[in-house]
Amino acid sequence: MAKPWTVAEDAALVNGQKAGISYLKLGRQLDRTTDSIRNRAFAMGLSRPSGVPWYDELRLASLDIETVNFHADAGNMLCWALKPMGKPELYDCVTKEEQVSCKFDRRIVASLIEALKDVDVVISYYGTGFDGPYFKTRALMLGMTPPLAGDLYHFDCYYAVRGRLKLHRSSLDSACAAFGIRGKSHLDLAVWNKARVGEKTALAYVLEHNRQDVRILERLFKKIAPLQRWQRKPF
Repeated sequence: MAKPWTVAEDAALVNGQKAGISYLKLGRQLDRTTDSIRNRAFAMGLSRPSGVPWYDELRLASLDIETVNFHADAGNMLCWALKPMGKPELYDCVTKEEQVSCKFDRRIVASLIEALKDVDVVISYYGTGFDGPYFKTRALMLGMTPPLAGDLYHFDCYYAVRGRLKLHRSSLDSACAAFGIRGKSHLDLAVWNKARVGEKTALAYVLEHNRQDVRILERLFKKIAPLQRWQRKPF
């Protein structure tokens, strides 16, 4: 049975609403979940604090991975980049020695699992269909434990672009062009093929492309996040 609300808690909710305190912070103060705070505010006829985005105080990070191919059981990750909101990106990349010796992405999959422990919400672009499943498949195949359902939440910018905007294409490239967000690069196939076999210059090129993607993804998220209600979907 749900814990009943007290008069003091209701008063704190009303005062917090007036002061513009986020639901997340109020939940911590009252030892309540964010969902319970939101439901109680709705029941009391209170509106969401003005100017407070849904992601206020959550640890958000933009994620992108680069891979040998589109199938995790027939390839491996080449690199990953993770950009905590407002902070420099974190990243890791395979080495030529790892590719040649068939160690492949074991080390960088482990480092990504560790990096995600400091994240509440992953921001991606079609990570629902690619980045998340690919990374988790690689982790499981390597005998590791990826983030489980409920460990991390997910905001996939692809679905916000497709559902809330009207562009000629729903690609990251098109969305960034529409908003004047520069930095989206296109990988040369010849360079990509060299990176697959561990050529150092090619790997560095792919990694820089990877890092650029998470930078522009953060900028795109800030543009479109207010248009899309976050549904707390697991990553």
